[in-house]
Amino acid sequence: MVRFILGLGVVLGGLLIAALVLLVASEVVLRSAFDVSLLVADEYSGYIVVALVFLGIPYALFHDALLRVDFLFERLKGKRREALSLVFDLCCLAVTAVLGLYLTRMVIASYDRGTFSSTPAMTPLWFPQLVMPIGLALTALILLARIAGRVRVLRGTAPLPPPGHADHSAT
Repeated sequence: MVRFILGLGVVLGGLLIAALVLLVASEVVLRSAFDVSLLVADEYSGYIVVALVFLGIPYALFHDALLRVDFLFERLKGKRREALSLVFDLCCLAVTAVLGLYLTRMVIASYDRGTFSSTPAMTPLWFPQLVMPIGLALTALILLARIAGRVRVLRGTAPLPPPGHADHSAT
């Protein structure tokens, strides 16, 4: 399931980047050649960037590509490193859950109130906002898989990951 989520994120990310390039290029060509604007390029580019960030977090987390203060992790070896990594993942899961809860509330409030963007497109705001709690839910799934893998390592039912290598045993 983890590999499916990551693969889906990569495909969706690629499609979003292609849409962003097409949107910006279209806006540039239309403004330069015809002196007209799509009127939505700035707004939708922003929505796409937010989607790329929130849908990219699970992939980056899985590949240990997120920022982390490594001075502690580099000094620890073996099960001590795994224990600290488990605490780190549990803290990340707690923050992800709280943030996800509040973002979900925001999406529901935007939907219930019928909130629209104050642009010519009048985009219902719940739609672009929805990607944030979805991205965090996928992040939570990756964190749960990492936590399960670390617990197995600490119990001795799974081998330690090689040094400097992400633990992908939970896939």
